[in-house]
Amino acid sequence: MACLLLPDEMEKRPASDYIYSAKVKFSLRDKLQDPRQKRGDFDTDEMAYPVRFNALCEVALMKERVTHSILGSATSAGVDIFSLADTLPFHDLHFWVDNRTGLQAIVSIDNTVLGPAIGGCRFVSYPSTEAAIEDALRLSHSMSLKTAINHVPFGGGKAVILKPSEVKDRPALFRSLGEFIESLNGLYITGMDSGTTLEDMNNIAQKTRHVVCTSQRTGEHQSLSGDPSPYTAEGVYQGMLAAAKFKLNRDKLKGLTVAIQGAGHVGYQLAKRLAKA
Repeated sequence: MACLLLPDEMEKRPASDYIYSAKVKFSLRDKLQDPRQKRGDFDTDEMAYPVRFNALCEVALMKERVTHSILGSATSAGVDIFSLADTLPFHDLHFWVDNRTGLQAIVSIDNTVLGPAIGGCRFVSYPSTEAAIEDALRLSHSMSLKTAINHVPFGGGKAVILKPSEVKDRPALFRSLGEFIESLNGLYITGMDSGTTLEDMNNIAQKTRHVVCTSQRTGEHQSLSGDPSPYTAEGVYQGMLAAAKFKLNRDKLKGLTVAIQGAGHVGYQLAKRLAKA
């Protein structure tokens, strides 16, 4: 349960006149180990993370430019954050709600030892809030491992959006997400993922420079990396070649039968690449 006390003059007006968005932040501040420093082999999931849990809920009353900070519950919408923290340790977990655009977004920061967290933004339908949170936690952890094993100066993070049944103004929704990311002060850098497009990244970039995969420059330091899907698909293709060489002693994939589950950004590009093999 959380309680917010408003000034007397504000109590006289409906809450809907003031509340623009709610931001909830759950942190495991002691998760500061390098993801490469693990017990045993690199591929184990066992991480030596001490756990100290801090919860902070901020309700922003944007029309009056007043922000009240209150202690928030660790259980929301049937999701027990403490239990998730035991099974899926994380550094930060951020929530953003914007009733004007219908945006409900979660950003999971898994690790920032090597640098700011980086990871794409998913825009998909989830069966529950808990499913969205778990997806964000697992994906951000995977990003920590990806950045560490490739020796790039970033940590792992992920953003997920609970896709509404009806999107009335998609550009406005992603501009709001840009405000969310900007509020993290460079802790997280977003990009394309399932359900998001170059145009979505361009709209995010109108509100923050902490975004990649854009097709136009909106700031001095803005990345113009564009669609990463062809490069991801090429990486998968090269991995398939290596697997075929290791297991079948073949230098080419021609003549093999390949199954692709899903023809999204990467699956479609991989199919095109395989067709030319």
